[in-house]
Amino acid sequence: DLVALTRRMGRERDPAVRQKLAQLSTYIDLGTWNAQRAKADAASGKPSAVTSVSKILQTKIMKLSAEVALDVLGPAGLVN
Repeated sequence: DLVALTRRMGRERDPAVRQKLAQLSTYIDLGTWNAQRAKADAASGKPSAVTSVSKILQTKIMKLSAEVALDVLGPAGLVN
């Protein structure tokens, strides 16, 4: 959990980290809503481009998650 990691590393008051965590939370919520929309579209049988949006959101979530983790961990995040 990135929020727990942020607290453990003492970075929870860093405005840049907080902003990225808020953005990540927004992307996750959008992904959830988009998945619900895709499920409803599939149940109704109507074609939809929702899966393309899901792929884009998932990419954004993964990229931003890695970025936040590196911001929080600093150089230690690059070492095995």
